[in-house]
Amino acid sequence: MATIEKVSIALQPSVYSTFRALNNTVALTLSEYVDNAVQSYLDNKEQLQATSPDYKFYVKIHIDHQNDSITILDNAAGIDEKNYLRAFEPANIPLDATGLNEFGMGMKTASVWLADKWSVRTKALGESVERYTEFDLHKVIRENKEELVVEEIERAPQEHYTKITLNRLSKNAPSSNQMDKIKRHLSSIYRKFIRAGEIDIVINGELLNSPSYEVLTAPYHKTPDGEDIFWRKEINFELGKYKAQGFIAILKTIQNNANGLVLLRRGRVIVGGGEDRYFPQVIFGTSGNFRYKRLFGELELEGFDVTFNKNGFRDEDDLLAFMEAVRDELRDPSFNLFSQADNYR
Repeated sequence: MATIEKVSIALQPSVYSTFRALNNTVALTLSEYVDNAVQSYLDNKEQLQATSPDYKFYVKIHIDHQNDSITILDNAAGIDEKNYLRAFEPANIPLDATGLNEFGMGMKTASVWLADKWSVRTKALGESVERYTEFDLHKVIRENKEELVVEEIERAPQEHYTKITLNRLSKNAPSSNQMDKIKRHLSSIYRKFIRAGEIDIVINGELLNSPSYEVLTAPYHKTPDGEDIFWRKEINFELGKYKAQGFIAILKTIQNNANGLVLLRRGRVIVGGGEDRYFPQVIFGTSGNFRYKRLFGELELEGFDVTFNKNGFRDEDDLLAFMEAVRDELRDPSFNLFSQADNYR
């Protein structure tokens, strides 16, 4: 019997087809491209703004149902030479994993999930070449390809962009009926960047706006003739390695899909970006009561790890314990948000 001294850990091309089976949504998949662009912008913000006094960072997504294609175009800093090889290797973690593209799988998994064929055309700021690469899923599997051909074209150093084109869309691709939901979800995920004026996200020609809800201004329910109070509690809380910063408030009027918590990490919404808000019972109580219907808020969390596709936090037990500690903050007798939400009419 032979002695086994080594085993291969190389990724076989056939593994790409399994990406189709990942549990995902169209909006979350498209957000992988936006994450990459946003991180490129943040990493090179000063250089990009120096290119023109009118520079404004954008990501433009066009979903063409008639031609069975999707294009994602951004004017961030492009994929530079040191990151280019890494960008096409599955699970090759970015040189800096503290940003939005921390897992090194976003573009690859998203593209295979959405389409049989995709291409990337990119020009990095400060470099003198544009690079173009194509990926054909069926060809890669059939020919057991482990390398992609890269074409290089000379371009001016000051140019910067990335254009990703998806063709031969899969069954996961969005239908026309999903477009409004996709727009709402993406505008919610990137609400912080949109509000700050850091990014324009355009989908099929429509500029997305961040969600905004009015906070109740009214006297405390026990003193209806008293002074008006702005019912918003600022949160700046720390428990061990975990931190939360943001607010929890009472809606001026009850609205569908406005209540509940939105949880962010690194400026991007992780939980509550779509129609599914976060309703920890320790804060909101049971569904249907006035507190459940009226409370809303946004919390930027630190210290928590996220799931692979960035739609949840992995430390669920710690998150619940953290929310119990936040609840105690909201019970402050001098500003009793719970009592007002429960009893104000």
